[in-house]
Amino acid sequence: MAESKNNRVVYLDVLRTVTVFSMMLLHVATSKFYTIPVSSFAWQVSNIYNCCVHFCVPVFFMISGVFMLDPERPLTMKKLFTKNILRIVTAYIFWSLIYTFYIYLSAGQTSAREMFFYFVKGHYHLWFLFTIVSLYIITPCLRKITEDIRMQGYFILLFAFFCLLLNALKANHFLDALITPVTDSLHIDFVIGYTGYYMLGNFLYRSEISKPVRLILYAAGIASALFTIISTSILSLNSGSFNAFWNNYLLPNIAVISAAIFVFFQYEVARIKWSERQLSGIYLLAKLSFGMYLVHDLFNDLLSALHLTILTYNPIFSIPGNTILVFALSFVVSYAISKVPLLNKYII
Repeated sequence: MAESKNNRVVYLDVLRTVTVFSMMLLHVATSKFYTIPVSSFAWQVSNIYNCCVHFCVPVFFMISGVFMLDPERPLTMKKLFTKNILRIVTAYIFWSLIYTFYIYLSAGQTSAREMFFYFVKGHYHLWFLFTIVSLYIITPCLRKITEDIRMQGYFILLFAFFCLLLNALKANHFLDALITPVTDSLHIDFVIGYTGYYMLGNFLYRSEISKPVRLILYAAGIASALFTIISTSILSLNSGSFNAFWNNYLLPNIAVISAAIFVFFQYEVARIKWSERQLSGIYLLAKLSFGMYLVHDLFNDLLSALHLTILTYNPIFSIPGNTILVFALSFVVSYAISKVPLLNKYII
């Protein structure tokens, strides 16, 4: 396994940065999803970008699972709560306050009660922090499963069936009416949700995947991306507004894309020989990626306030162009915070 001088897995550091950039691209691409006609050229271009980077959230959880669920890596309850979870909690409090203050300044007349509830709920992209904390809390239990890779595989099969497959079947109204009461009665919540991706990342990391299987997975990933683009476009055109059904992260098409991306980096990107200078840059970007994720939506709003949106010029170019700008500004802020003692430890 290729590692940097800091004993970090290089391809995962690269993937972490790509994932953060993809998250920013998703938010830029969908910034006008509900305000422009679905039949317009700009909406269709946005849809293509959106569907192609929808792996970002699952892969976030998969990367976390690689390290947090590794039974060979020491993890005490004290470290889990005073380091891993505490960092997420303090980061949430700080950035939720920042976004709440921003909303207060931009919204004008807003009551204290509304601001308080906004702070508690958090800005829309901060939902990820709630989810990762919930995964961290059950990590000691999940690590007992990862001690036996066959048991881990069984868990992932349950996730694939009771979560991914059954969610996909709900695309049919008759099957939805049939399945939902049964699944609600089963209460098999332990294998439903992002826990599956958390497990999947660790499972793939520890597994040997042959080249023929990898090629099949890559082809399936491309096919799934095309299916997501086309089905979302058709459903949205038929309804006259954005239909997000096949954009659900907990569906087979998104899971296949996410697994394909992860395995591609694991086997293909891992072969790249990086120079020491490149490794330093990769490590820095990976280190700052969490802070960049937290701050980036302030710059999305700033660009909108400056009337620099995906509609300002051709969306084929404006979407990646705005994303690069948001990425660069987020890097600068995250880098500046990383130089401040205590802040660099607790809010990024």
